[in-house]
Amino acid sequence: MSVEPVKFLEIAEALRVSTEEIYLRTAINRAYYFTLHRAREVTPEDCFGDDPGMGSHERVIRAVERLGAAHRPGRARARELARALRRLRDARRIADYDLQEALSTAFVEDVVLRAKHTAVFCDDIARQIASSGAQE
Repeated sequence: MSVEPVKFLEIAEALRVSTEEIYLRTAINRAYYFTLHRAREVTPEDCFGDDPGMGSHERVIRAVERLGAAHRPGRARARELARALRRLRDARRIADYDLQEALSTAFVEDVVLRAKHTAVFCDDIARQIASSGAQE
């Protein structure tokens, strides 16, 4: 069985309306993972360097940054996506590790909305790469 990244976003959107903090924290976590997996899908393989010792999350973010720095289709959106990924990862760290820090519903709403906006970035990157005939 496989899971589409959009399912992570659907879960985040469902959980963001909860009044229980654990569900709010999970909404942030799922929103981040939606963006991470979706970014991985649209980033060409040749943007992934040989980064020994680098964690898988940082490896994806760096690949998106490489696409953003390259002179190729999707670069402007890739720069936006990389910035969003870093901010979402920071929010996920707070949600997953800073358990003493209370999360406001506004913060959770903002994180889920930002993740939802990254879908546009990813779709644009995929469309621009496809229309240029560039190979992944």
